[in-house]
Amino acid sequence: GHHDQVAGPVAEVDVVDGGRVVEVTVDEGDLVERGQVLARMDTAELEASLARAEAEVARAHESVAAARATVAQRESELIFAEQELRRALLLLERGNVAQQRVDQMQSQRDAARAALDAAKAQLTSAERAVDATDADLWVVQRDTRGPFAERSTVPPSLEDRLRVGEGGACPRRVPF
Repeated sequence: GHHDQVAGPVAEVDVVDGGRVVEVTVDEGDLVERGQVLARMDTAELEASLARAEAEVARAHESVAAARATVAQRESELIFAEQELRRALLLLERGNVAQQRVDQMQSQRDAARAALDAAKAQLTSAERAVDATDADLWVVQRDTRGPFAERSTVPPSLEDRLRVGEGGACPRRVPF
C-alpha cells in the first residue's frame, strides 16, 4: 500500500540484547501512540539471565552474612586469647607458671589476631562481590526492561560507570 510521509517526530527504537522478536504488531509508516506495543519479544533467555543474576546476588549477600559471623567469632577468640595471655603473664610474675606457657599464650594470641585480620579481609572481599553482583543484576534488569530504564533505578555503585557518552560502559544509548 501507499504511505504518506509523516510530518511529526520519528523515534528511533533500540532493541534489547538477548531477545528474539516473535511478533511485530505494526507496519512501517503506521501512526503509533506513546506506550503502544510495537513488537513482542521472546524473553526466555533474558528471564533466565535475570534469574541467574538474582541468584548470584542472593549468594553474595549470604557470603557477607557468613563473613560477618566469622569476623565476630574471630574477635571473641582474640579477646579470649588476650585474656589468657594476661593471666599467664600475671602467673609468670608470681613464679607460678613457666615462660614456655607464656610463649604459648602469645603464639595463640598472635594466631587469633591473624585469623581476625584474614576474616576481615574475607568480609571486605564479600562486600565487594555484593557491589559487583548488584551492578550485574542492574544491567540484566535494564536489558530485561529495555533501554529506557528509569535513572532512579541505577544503584549508587553504578552511577559513575553509567554516565552516557563516557568510556563505553553502555553499549547503546540509554536516555537518562
